Amino acid sequence: MRIPTLRDRVLQMVVKNALEPRFAAECEAPSDGFRPGRCCQDAIEEVYVALNNGAVGHHQYILDADIQGAFDHIRQDFILQRIGPRPGRELVKQWLPAGYWECGTRHHTTEGTPQGGVVSPLLANIALDGRAKRLGKGSRVARYADDIVVMAKRLPAIEQACPVVTAFRQDRGLALPPEKTRIVQRTEGFDFLGFHVQLRGQKLLITPQQQKVQALLQEVRAWVKTHATVTAAVVSHHLHPLIRGWAMYYRHVVSKHTFQQVDYHIWRALWRWVKRRHPKQPKRWLYRRYFEVGKYGATF
Repeated sequence: MRIPTLRDRVLQMVVKNALEPRFAAECEAPSDGFRPGRCCQDAIEEVYVALNNGAVGHHQYILDADIQGAFDHIRQDFILQRIGPRPGRELVKQWLPAGYWECGTRHHTTEGTPQGGVVSPLLANIALDGRAKRLGKGSRVARYADDIVVMAKRLPAIEQACPVVTAFRQDRGLALPPEKTRIVQRTEGFDFLGFHVQLRGQKLLITPQQQKVQALLQEVRAWVKTHATVTAAVVSHHLHPLIRGWAMYYRHVVSKHTFQQVDYHIWRALWRWVKRRHPKQPKRWLYRRYFEVGKYGATF
């Protein structure tokens, strides 16, 4: 087996461009993952519209489910069946069992989509589409890639949705892990796509998930701690795009308090970094040198 080349990636892009317009038009509305012009915020908007008190006949119960290893375990014959006799099917049929190389060893694949392939997200979306049609009108679905929440006005509707979702995934060779599947009320709250959704009082609040906040802070602290000898310009060059990208992702929800918290802890991490670089300098000198706009300019 030869290693994939640029030609292989171009072929995958050609097949993707041939199949995507058809399936993008056929995909159900709540499917936001890996579609042109769609993003995680669209899926979060679906959740907000369904659960907010201002919505007509707002939903109260949520089935929070997560697919275990979706990209690794989707049935390949099911993907080919969904594609049908469309152009590019024979190429996809060759790519699916092609396997991958790791540390000089070839690993065969009998299930799942190509690892890191250009066409992989589209194939996964083709396989995972169609859940809302099975659930019917009594439930509302928000899905991004393999993350899904099902919302309903009454508990029996959610309880009936659970076996439907399980059967849907089994048809595609996917498991529904019990530890990652639960039924909650909107007052209890749940996590979805890195956001925490919860009704507090009469307001539905969507905030950054605390685990994601802590993960960002741990990443920043670890990097700063292990790069004690680099210049302030290097620190700034590394941290600015990381923090900016994280903030851009969460800027559309209730994030003011979280942003203030993150700002403070990152400042503390940088202050400790500065003190380690200049252990004998007074605090006023450190502040003017690295944080105050003046003779040296604002370094951070």
